[in-house]
Amino acid sequence: MQLQTFVVLASLLTAALAHTRVWGIWVNGVDQGSGVDQYIRSPPTNNPFKDIMASTFSCNVNNRAVSRTISVKAGDTVTFEWFHDFRNDDIIASSHKGPISVYIAPTSSNGAGSVWTRLFAEGYKDGSWAVDKLLNARGHHNVVIPDIPAGDYLLRPEIIGLHESNVAYNQNPVRGAQFYMNCVQIRVTSNGSQQLPNTVSFPGTYQYSTPGIVWNIYDLLVNQATYPIPGPAVWSGSAGGAITRAVVINNPGTGTGGGTAPGGSAGTAPLYAQCGGIGYTGPTTCASGVCKATNAPEMSAYPAYTMGGLCLVGGVTGFVRTRSVPSLVAGVGVGLLYLWSADSIRKGTANGLEAALGASALLFLSSVPRFSKGPVPAILTITSAGTGLYYGQTVYNLSGH
Repeated sequence: MQLQTFVVLASLLTAALAHTRVWGIWVNGVDQGSGVDQYIRSPPTNNPFKDIMASTFSCNVNNRAVSRTISVKAGDTVTFEWFHDFRNDDIIASSHKGPISVYIAPTSSNGAGSVWTRLFAEGYKDGSWAVDKLLNARGHHNVVIPDIPAGDYLLRPEIIGLHESNVAYNQNPVRGAQFYMNCVQIRVTSNGSQQLPNTVSFPGTYQYSTPGIVWNIYDLLVNQATYPIPGPAVWSGSAGGAITRAVVINNPGTGTGGGTAPGGSAGTAPLYAQCGGIGYTGPTTCASGVCKATNAPEMSAYPAYTMGGLCLVGGVTGFVRTRSVPSLVAGVGVGLLYLWSADSIRKGTANGLEAALGASALLFLSSVPRFSKGPVPAILTITSAGTGLYYGQTVYNLSGH
């Protein structure tokens, strides 16, 4: 019963942090605000799309014109910002590894027919999946607007989650690759000469037999660097893109400027912006309200939340079964430390990562001597070791190494 409780709790907590959609965009470092149902043709939920032959595969379900269109020009950098439930949350589960692409089509097409052109794509590169880099970039990636004719266009950022793609969806509907895509309404005000080839259709471009739609990211015998990104090559006229955080500026509308966010000033950080953290060298005071004293990705709070829940359940369960006060104190104490560290990471306050690393060390050292005494001590030893390695690596990476 105790082992089942641990497994169920861990499964529920893990399942809660998974899916994603686009929150909004930045243009040349200027936040355009929430685009959900405003300038993004947002689906009603963040659930994955798996039926690549469905008629709604172009812009996801609920494809319809929305009230706003964001003006851009050739050479502008448009940064997409993804989210799970709330802005600056866990973005997408780290298990959902896979490629990221961006397509463009004329708005007049409504996404139907052979109207799409690929502007950007990245799969597995330099030892990391595109989704891994997206998480490190706080859910940001961008494209540069090419020198195309003036007019209204749809930008279609797309994430493919490969964590269940070892079999095609049409063969096993419980599994299959997971697609996350939204369409963003933009208006190109410059009048360039490069015509989009408009050769790709959704549905149609991806087939269940297309290389990269079925892929096993867990197969140790497969070189993940050989992963073929499904779909066409990036258009030769594309101006490029990258998976990186928006470079925030302080003079909106010019496309140039310094390194403070709108609402801040030189030497200060704006409301809820970063003002500290491991390896951070920017402003350390807030212009107003609360700013973040850490640069840790918000989703890094979730291992601590999971371990905190496991420790609390283990401590209470151990006390109920054996009336062991030390088990209760140890389980609740370490569990509360994990939860405090997770809350600190989510809020952006200081020392959250370090506290989670310390809690992992305490749990590991207390569990190792009891490793062979049953499944629960063994699970705690393994999970605390894994969590400790995760937080140790996170601290190391954020230190600039």
